[in-house]
Amino acid sequence: ASSEAVTPGTQADGVLTVYSPQADADRGPWIQAEAEKALGFKVNFLTANGAELAERLRAEKGNPQADVIMGLVQTALYQLKDEGLLTPYTPTWAEGLPAAYKDKDGYFYSFWQTPIIIGYNTQYIANPPASWQDLIKDEYKGKYAIGSTSSQTVRTYLIGMLWPYYDAATGDISQEGWDFLTKLYANAYAMPTDADAWKVYADGTVPITLNWFGGAKAKSAAYNAPIAYVKPADGTPVVAEGIAEVAGTDQEAMAQAFIEW
Repeated sequence: ASSEAVTPGTQADGVLTVYSPQADADRGPWIQAEAEKALGFKVNFLTANGAELAERLRAEKGNPQADVIMGLVQTALYQLKDEGLLTPYTPTWAEGLPAAYKDKDGYFYSFWQTPIIIGYNTQYIANPPASWQDLIKDEYKGKYAIGSTSSQTVRTYLIGMLWPYYDAATGDISQEGWDFLTKLYANAYAMPTDADAWKVYADGTVPITLNWFGGAKAKSAAYNAPIAYVKPADGTPVVAEGIAEVAGTDQEAMAQAFIEW
């Protein structure tokens, strides 16, 4: 289930195409197999970072190639809704969801949520940061890395760290907030694009991870590396990821069956 290996379904070919950042090598094959078994039709996944998938939907607006978008955070889905890229559909499982997890006009619904965490390798970090803001301290220089801003997880924790500096009246981030962000990047480890982030976590090179909880838990176990989690007194970001029918799909019945599943 990769962007290189998947050819999106076109026309009425009996194949459902789902764009999802959750269709990576760790999760995609399992979701695909379970969906096909349950639904009785072929499901193709195309996976990339959330921002990349949203841009792809925009580029394909005149000739949609996806039938379902799955796993984007709410802010991204609201943008796609406003741009006319989604079609309303309400699955039965939406009943009872808190209002925060469903679009009031029925364009998308969130199907899971996860905290974004600071995790640390207890073999190498004895005094972990107490908060997200602590990361700029000298003692954590080079001990964490910041991923690509095309990642929903990275966008979420950056926004979370800037939130204390946000003025709701003006919609602006204070200069203090931008100064903090500058220090955050200056203090971070410059991760090479081809580096294995979990290998350098396990060997102590970069023993602090900024990640989503489920991924950190699974990857640390896969690399046989210990992990503990910071519990900031002022909280940590929690994201809810949703699912929606893509406007213009020619596989509407299958799209809705998949969303229901």
